Amino acid sequence: MQTMTNKRAHQLLLQASMGFKSNDVDRVFEARSIETWVDNQTNIFRTSLENRQNEMLKLHHNEKWTDVHFNLAYTDMLLNRNDILRHRISYILTQLFVVSNNAPNLSQSHRRIAFAKYYDNLSKECFSTFEVLLRTMARSPVMGQYLTYLDNDHRDGVSPDENFAREIMQLFSIGPAMLNMDGSVVMDSDDRPVPSYTQDDIENGAKIMTGWGLDNDNWLAPMQEKEGAHNTESKTILDVEFAAGQSAEQDLEQFISTLCSHPNVAPFISKFFIQKMVSSNPSPDYIARVSSEFKNSGLDMVVLIKAILTDSKAKYERGEPEDGLVRDPLIVLSHAMRALNITLMPGVKILPDKYSWKDRRTILHGPSVFYYYQPEEAPNDDRFIGHSAAEFKLYNWDDIYHYFRQVSDLAVQMETDANVTTYMKRDRIVRFYLDEQNGNSINQLIEELKIHLFASNMSSEMETIIRDFLADAPRHNTNYLRALLIQIIMSPDFITQG
Repeated sequence: MQTMTNKRAHQLLLQASMGFKSNDVDRVFEARSIETWVDNQTNIFRTSLENRQNEMLKLHHNEKWTDVHFNLAYTDMLLNRNDILRHRISYILTQLFVVSNNAPNLSQSHRRIAFAKYYDNLSKECFSTFEVLLRTMARSPVMGQYLTYLDNDHRDGVSPDENFAREIMQLFSIGPAMLNMDGSVVMDSDDRPVPSYTQDDIENGAKIMTGWGLDNDNWLAPMQEKEGAHNTESKTILDVEFAAGQSAEQDLEQFISTLCSHPNVAPFISKFFIQKMVSSNPSPDYIARVSSEFKNSGLDMVVLIKAILTDSKAKYERGEPEDGLVRDPLIVLSHAMRALNITLMPGVKILPDKYSWKDRRTILHGPSVFYYYQPEEAPNDDRFIGHSAAEFKLYNWDDIYHYFRQVSDLAVQMETDANVTTYMKRDRIVRFYLDEQNGNSINQLIEELKIHLFASNMSSEMETIIRDFLADAPRHNTNYLRALLIQIIMSPDFITQG
C-alpha cells in the first residue's frame, strides 16, 4: 500500500479523472490507498448521459438542438457528478471503440440520443471485463451503422462488408502485429513485424458479422439477429474453427471469445490505457507488469486500472522528460471548470451553445475510426525522435487560440461581470486577490490556487511566476485576476502531467 502524499494524490487525480474538486482530493486521502479509492469509485452511482440529455431536452424544446443538449448533458456530468474515475475510463473507451456523429448516416438529429446510449453502455460496463465491453460495443446499433455491418445481410455470391471485422482486430483488441507481453512487436527472420491476422481472417470475420439488424427499429437497444440473414457456413478465424450452422449470436460470441483468448489482447489494451492515463512512453517493464496482471485476471478492467495506477512508474519518480503526457484539451478545460466550481447564474435554464465543446473538444466526434491520432504519433521534430506524444496533434496554433477563448469565456468569468451566464464560484480566490491591505493575502491566494487547481502540488516555478505577477498587478481590477487564471490554465504545468 502506497503512502498517500499531496503529490501522489495530485498525480492520481490527473491520471484517473477528467478534473477534480478539492472534495475529490479529500476522498483520495479518506480512502488511504489507491486500491481502496478505485473500489470506492466503482460503487458510486453511475450518471446516465441519456437521462441527462433528455433532461436538457425538457429545459429547451427545440428538437433540432440535439448537439447542444448532448454537449450540455456531458458538461453537466463532468462538472457536477462524483463518479470521476468512471468518466475518465469511459472517455478512454470512446477513444478505443471510436464512433463519430460526423458520419452522414448518423448525423440525423433523432439519432443523437443513440450516441448518449452508446456512451452509457460503455460507462455501465467499464468496470466489468474487456470481453463484456467488446460484446457490448459489437452489438451497438451506432457501431453497426458507423462500421457498416448493420443490415449487412448474407447473399450468395456477394462478399460481406469487411469494415468491422478488420477494425475489431486492428484497432479494438489485438492490433495489426504480434506482440510480446511488454508491448514490443514480434519480428520475423527478415526483421519484419509478424502479422497478428490475415486477409482470410478479415473475410471470415465479415461473414460472422452478417445478419444483424435493429430491434424493432430501436436505436437504443442492442442489435438483434435477423432471421435468414446470417452466413451459417463454417469459418476459420485466427486458427479457430467456427462450426457450420451457428447463429449470428453464437458466431459473435465465439469471435469475441477468440479475440479475448489471443495473446495480444492483454499487452495491446494495457499499453493503450497506460498511454491514455499515465505516460505516452511507458517502459516495456511497466507494460509487461500490467499486461500480466490483466491477463491473469481474465481481462478484469478493475484489475487493469489498479495495476496501472499503483505501479511504481505511475509515480513519475525517474524525472525523465518523456515521462507523463500532454492532457487532451477536453480534460484540461473540464479540470479547470470543475476546480473553479463553474456555476450557472440564477435563472439560467440552459447554457449557451458556446459552452459546449466543439470539434476536437467533444466526445464521439472524431474525424474517422482512427480518432484524431494514434498512440504512437509525435510532432515532426527532432526532439521527439523515438518518442510518442500523440496529443500534440490537438495543439496546433489555431486550436490554441480557440482553447484560450474557451478558457477566458467559460472558466474564469466573475459573478460581477456583465452578461455572464456562468461564473467561477471560488469566493476566497476573489476575496484574497482584492484584499490588498492584508499583508498575507498573496500567500492566502496562492494557497487557494494550490488547493483547487493543483491539489496542493503546485511547482515552485509556478508559484514564483504567480508571485511576480501579483507584485505588479493592480489588485482592485479583477481582470488581472482573470488574466492570471487564464495563464495558469494555459500553462505547461497545468496542461501536462508527469
